[in-house]
Amino acid sequence: MKNKLFSSLIIIMVVIFSMGGGVVAWFTDDTTAETQNFMVGYLKVSAPELLYETGQWKAGQTVELTYQIKNLGDQDVFLRVKPVAEYIGDRTVGNALTVTSTQPVWITNDNNLWYYGQTAPVSISQGQTVQVTFAVTMAADTDGTVNFTLETEAIQASANAVLKYWTANPW
Repeated sequence: MKNKLFSSLIIIMVVIFSMGGGVVAWFTDDTTAETQNFMVGYLKVSAPELLYETGQWKAGQTVELTYQIKNLGDQDVFLRVKPVAEYIGDRTVGNALTVTSTQPVWITNDNNLWYYGQTAPVSISQGQTVQVTFAVTMAADTDGTVNFTLETEAIQASANAVLKYWTANPW
């Protein structure tokens, strides 16, 4: 009987101390929220403008295409481009075209999307213009034509947008 009474008192004391500790924790807990800064404005970049085209679109040859892109918005942006090279003709083995960037400031991790910034993203300020040059090499056994276009995409250079929206970035 004394053992049961002693055990009951111990259990009651543990419950009372636990409740007291919970109440103290409730009233003394302190948290801070991360502040988010929202930039009011708009993002806009110009359509890629072809400045130079050097070389000949012939089998085994390389053509260099230099494009210019301008930040037309009122916010700093990060930029990536997607070269779209379409070969129209007969080719049975391998790739008809190889596309590479000739400037080290443009990097890629899948040869599909190219990002501006060699070791980290580089922001493009309002009104700033950047250039990108792609070398398109035709295979030696091609005899068709090539359609080459460049698509652009920009995101804000603040609020960790690169980490949130370009999760497959090369940095």
